[in-house]
This record gives sequence, C-alpha cells and structure tokens, in this order.
Amino acid sequence: MVIKVHGRSSLTLPLSYKDADGNAVDLNDYVLFFESLGANIRKPLIADDTNPFGKAIFLSVEEVDQLPTRAVDFIVRDETDNDRPIIFASGQLQRVGWKDEVQA
Repeated sequence: MVIKVHGRSSLTLPLSYKDADGNAVDLNDYVLFFESLGANIRKPLIADDTNPFGKAIFLSVEEVDQLPTRAVDFIVRDETDNDRPIIFASGQLQRVGWKDEVQA
C-alpha cells in the first residue's frame, strides 16, 4: 500500500492494534518508532488524541518535504524489547503535488 501525502501538508497516521479476540491493545506501553531510510526520518510515535489505546505517526510539513516523489518504504519498529526489536507495521509513502511556496 502506498500512502500519498501532498507536499505542502503535514501527515498524521493513527495506529491501533487488536489481539486475536478483537480486544484493543494499549499501545501506550510500547516503544514504537517510525523509520524511513528513503527520507532519512526516524522518530517516536506520539499519543493518539482520538484513541486512548493508540499511537500516531506525525510528520510535519518540513518532514513531508523530505519525502521524494517516488514511493519510499517505511516501517514502524517496536523497540519495547531492545534485545528483540520487531517490525510492527510497514508500507510506502510518496510525496505528491508541489512543495514550493506559491508566488503571488
């Protein structure tokens, strides 16, 4: 899946998880990082204001500006157990549209 984001906007992606029984897992106890080597971004996930059990990936306008116009891979890495980090989620991001300021 490729997530497209306009070059002049920020991006917030909520992340939630349910166990095999369909119960929400509290991600606040997890140490999760967003990483994209293609955009040279690594940052921790933040609390999700709309879901008390979730976390969110937030990229500022400046960070979105670092994304290339071709799709780049990203991962959400669970570093709760530093001896055994795992890939929690993955996908691709792509900057679309223009990124330069409009001249009046």
